This record gives sequence, structure tokens and C-alpha cells, in this order.
Amino acid sequence: MKKSLVALAVLAASGVAMAQVSITGNLTAGFQSTTDANNNVFSGLGVDTAEIIFSATEDLGGGLKASAKLGLVDASRGNVAGRPNTGFGPGDSELALSGSFGKVALSNSRGVDYLSGGVAGVAGVKMDERVFGARTSTDSLSYSVPVGPVTLGLTYSEPDNLLGLGLGTSGVGTSTASRQVAVAVQYAQGPLVADAAYLTNENIGDKGHYRASASYDFGVAKVAGGFERAAVDAPSVKKTTTDMLLGVSVPLGAVTLGANWAQRELSDQAVAANNGSFNGYGLKASYALSKRTAVSADYANWNGTVNGSKQSQYNLLLSHSF
Repeated sequence: MKKSLVALAVLAASGVAMAQVSITGNLTAGFQSTTDANNNVFSGLGVDTAEIIFSATEDLGGGLKASAKLGLVDASRGNVAGRPNTGFGPGDSELALSGSFGKVALSNSRGVDYLSGGVAGVAGVKMDERVFGARTSTDSLSYSVPVGPVTLGLTYSEPDNLLGLGLGTSGVGTSTASRQVAVAVQYAQGPLVADAAYLTNENIGDKGHYRASASYDFGVAKVAGGFERAAVDAPSVKKTTTDMLLGVSVPLGAVTLGANWAQRELSDQAVAANNGSFNGYGLKASYALSKRTAVSADYANWNGTVNGSKQSQYNLLLSHSF
């Protein structure tokens, strides 16, 4: 539920322009227990998610609209290392102009892992920082335009190691190593959602990076699957990474059950022992006490390296959105 504040923004000759601001957020807390690769156990009570998002829109006239989003976050998700929360910090932010031409946006976003946060959202158990890589924040410029049920997108992202105005394209050190351009297409019609993208990275021996995913809602269950493949051939590193994920979500009234399976395969590396695959799976059950409040339990089991030891984690959480 959004708590909206409507205020007078600008008095113009043509009339009064209105700006609408909404404040939303989520607080999730409970108990977590993690068993790491060395069989050490970390457990206890705490906050999993604490997030506030300020969103504003303004009608500029002539079909043009401005929108802004500013996020403040504490902890996006509990983690294996058990690092303590350090107070509110910057979350995702976006400033955009949209109209009949589409949408142009400037943003700083940590976003979601493509498979774990996008496709696996069907099952609700994330695999980033477990089977897949960690998520990082980037400064980016994007353009998207809907064409019927299809949305076309183009995104330019600067390196995640240099954030801030005037830094991402400076060419200092490794700053040019991860500038990225992505071309994407998404189809959404009825119960089917599918997307595909091709990404290219600058000056890191990029030999092809592409991904695709799809989900279908059968009513009694929603299923999803996707993959991502990236190949690098540079003097310092040569490898091909292929990620795959399958997920299913089953609604049973106020209860929702979910499961997912993830795998990462490494190949083409010079050291043969480093080639191979590792995987993990997750199970989740949630009960909606209302539209805004829910209790949930989830379990994840994974190994994060080739021939690595298994790790596991379970959470018992209470969540409230506003």
C-alpha cells in the first residue's frame, strides 16, 4: 500500500502542474542459520531487509513525464559471512523522462541478479552470491520503448569499481575494463513472459555474452527457466561461464510454495582442475497474513565452487511492506 503525498509543484501559464510523491518500503526480520563450507554454523536474530523508496512523477505536458526514484537500504539480504548491518545507505536510484518516444533513464542501481532475481523470483530463493556471482552497483544510461507486447531496450553501464559523476569513463586503471552495452528484447503477453539480451564488455577479451529466460503462468503453477553464457579470452584470464536455472511457484490460497535449482558450469580454463560445474537448490513457503504482511520459511543448499563443500542456510522471517 502506497502512502501518497500530492503537492503543488509548478504554477504555469497553461495551468497547475501536479507532482505526486509516494513513499514505500519493506521491513523483514527473523531468524537465520547458515552452515558454511567448513561446517561452521552462524545463527541468530536480525534484520534481513530494511528499505525505504521515495518515488515521484510529474506531468510536464505534451505527453512528457518526469519520474524519480531514490532508495535507502540497510540490508538487501542476509549473507553467509554474517556481516552486521551498518545503518541506512544509498539504494537504487533513477531519474527518467518518458513519452511517446519511450523512456530514457539515468540510474545507479545494484539491481538483481539476472537469473536469481528475475527468473528465480518465481520460486523466491535467491542464488546470487551462492551459485551465481555477487551483484554490484553501476551507473548507467538506458533507453526502452514498448512496441505492442514487445519492449526493446538499450543500456550503457559504466564500471562497478568507479561510481560517481565523472569517474566511470576516465580510463584510469581498470576503469575501462567493464564498460558494458546491452541490447535486450522482452515479450509479455498474457501468461507468457520471455526475454533475451546480448551484452558486450570493453577491453576484457569479451568473446560473447548472451542470456535468455521465460516464465509461464498456468494458474495452478508458474514455471520459469533461463540461462546466461559469457566467454572471456584475455591474457590474464580465459574461461566460459554458463549459468542455468529452473523454478516453480505454486499458489495455494494464502500459502505459496516454491522451489528452484541452479547450476554454474566453468570451461575452457587453462587449469583443467578448475573446469567443471557446481549447483544448488532452494525451497520456500510463505503465508500471507494480509496484502502487506507475510511470514515465510526458506531453505537453500549449495556449493559455490567446482568440487567445493556444500553449504546451507534457512530463514524464518516476518515481512511487512508499506
